[in-house]
Parts: sequence; C-alpha cells; structure tokens
Amino acid sequence: MNLSKIKIILLQVIVTTLCINAKSQIILLHEDVKSDTVESRYGPNRTHFIQMFYGAGFIFGQPDTAGADIKKWKSYYLTAGLRYKLKLGKNYAVGLDVYYQFNSYRMKQSLDNFLPDTIIHKKEKMNFNNVSAAFFNRINFKKRGDVIGNFLDFGAYADYVFGSTHYYRDEDASGSTSQETAVRKHNLSYVNAYNYGAFMRIGWEGFAFWGEYRFSDMFDKNYSIKYPELPRLYIGIEISSY
Repeated sequence: MNLSKIKIILLQVIVTTLCINAKSQIILLHEDVKSDTVESRYGPNRTHFIQMFYGAGFIFGQPDTAGADIKKWKSYYLTAGLRYKLKLGKNYAVGLDVYYQFNSYRMKQSLDNFLPDTIIHKKEKMNFNNVSAAFFNRINFKKRGDVIGNFLDFGAYADYVFGSTHYYRDEDASGSTSQETAVRKHNLSYVNAYNYGAFMRIGWEGFAFWGEYRFSDMFDKNYSIKYPELPRLYIGIEISSY
C-alpha cells in the first residue's frame, strides 16, 4: 500500500470520527439545555404550593345582646392546618385551607350574665373544638422571585364543631377556702354544629396578621333557652412554612 492510499484512508477515518463526535455533541448539548430549562410548577410563587400554618390570637367585641360578656385578653383561639395555593395570574391566586381551631371564651362573672346560667362561679369558660375549611383569594404585591412575598388574602370559612365544653370552678360546697370543685360539661345540646363567616389576612413571607368575623349563630335558636351570642370577632397572627 503506497503512501497516498494511507493518507486517504487516514483522512477518511478522521472525517468520520469528527462527524460522529460532532453529532454526539449536538445531541448532548440539546438534551442538557432542555433539561436545564424545564421549570418546576411547584414553589411559593409558582403554580402549586402547599404549606403548614399555625395561628393564635384573641377574641374581641361585644355579644349581640346582654348576658354573654367575656374577659378581654383572656379569651383566645389557637389554630393549625394545611394550605394549598393555586397561582392563576402574575399577581392573583386562589387557595384552600384545612385546619383545626380551638376557641376559648373566658366568661365574666356578673349578675347580668346568663350564658349558660346565672350562677356566679369563681372561674368559668366555654371551649369549642372545630374542624374548618376556608377558600381564599390572594392578591400579591411587588415583583418577587420564587418566594411568597407581600400578599392580601380574603375569603370565607366554615366550621364543624365536633366538641363543646362548659367548664367552671367553685369553692368547695363545705365552705373550705383551700378546696375547689371543677365541673366540665361536654357536647352541649344548645350549640349549633356548623359556623361560617369571612376572614382577611395581610402578610409577607411566612408571617401574617389575620382577622375573622363569624356571621352564623353559635347557639340553637330553637333551644328552650334563647342564649345571647358570644362575640364574633377574632384577631391574631399567623406563621407558615415556606
């Protein structure tokens, strides 16, 4: 085999190798770019987002009529749950909250009160355990990356009251000042099973101020005693994961 034939063969091998390498590089480059540019649809500022949240606050306001006054700053609520948010536009989203809420009303002791009785106790409160769901609209403010950012939520909620308790404590009937008797009455027959109302949140990142107003009546109007309604306003703070 002469030198010219060897050169031709070598040239063919080199060209073939270069073509194979070039083709492989183009495919690899195409695949890498495609995989790198696929954006996840899950995240704080993306299409879908799920987070845990916790809240606490106080119950304010006056009863609808006299007879159900509560002690301010001693009547409170606690809540914990799960939130799903669906982004529909640049600054608009909707969502659903599912949560547990505990409401505790510390009753004032006076001759004017008759919820749930007219007896003056040393200490008295009414507690309610609720499983709740809420639908909300969210308006976001300012430009942001994949973070929650500043927002305003407003919507409606519904409660299922699965537990209600009337608790009171008195001095022992014998007159001893060193002994007390505590009584708990559960599953109160005059309490409605469902409540509903509206709420609003304003916040940034994982922190928010929260307010709720109950529209429904807590007590059964067909019960033999027409109890006055407890205050309807709840105000507090909320902390969420992000």
